[in-house]
Amino acid sequence: AQSPDAAHEAGTDASAQALAITPEAIGRVIDAVRDAAPLTQCMTNAVVTGFTANVLLAVGASPAMVDSLEEGPIFAGIADGLLVNVGTVTAATAEAMRATAAARAEAGRPWCLDPVAVGTLPVRTQLARDLLEHAPTVIRGFRDANGSWKMICMSRRSAVSSRVSSDVTSLPSNQTSPPVGSISRRMQRPVVDFPQPDSPTTP
Repeated sequence: AQSPDAAHEAGTDASAQALAITPEAIGRVIDAVRDAAPLTQCMTNAVVTGFTANVLLAVGASPAMVDSLEEGPIFAGIADGLLVNVGTVTAATAEAMRATAAARAEAGRPWCLDPVAVGTLPVRTQLARDLLEHAPTVIRGFRDANGSWKMICMSRRSAVSSRVSSDVTSLPSNQTSPPVGSISRRMQRPVVDFPQPDSPTTP
């Protein structure tokens, strides 16, 4: 079996070989993950915990939902990968995320930050800034200049800041291209034709 470091290098090589995401590149990454079966620590939001675990299992990884302040930093030095998702952050989970990311960075191991809805809500925006101090390997987000509910939180400090309009928000775009119809406020009730009775009901 391939080591986690070899799997990471294989994924990096696959990305370097293709500038765009292709089915072949995705296949190479999935094969590398299945060979390595990485133990992946997840500090994710409560809405998608089960989904995240099932997807990791489906691609051959081993998920571990270790997200407490007492255990998260310890496990960060053991796990092959770490996902930090700030979707349903609380004071307790924020403290655990900061400590775990710090431990991960100190160990020199790769980790992924998913900055859900940052830029609009102050607590998670500050948390994302704090987590960036620990150099995440990957920041999940969208490159759509029209904005999205998942934005790369520190885009203004990156090289792409000049391409992002100052009025970008973290709300979903209300534009659809091509148009797919319109929204009507009228409530339409179904019409049902009942069969006529066998005998007349009136003289």
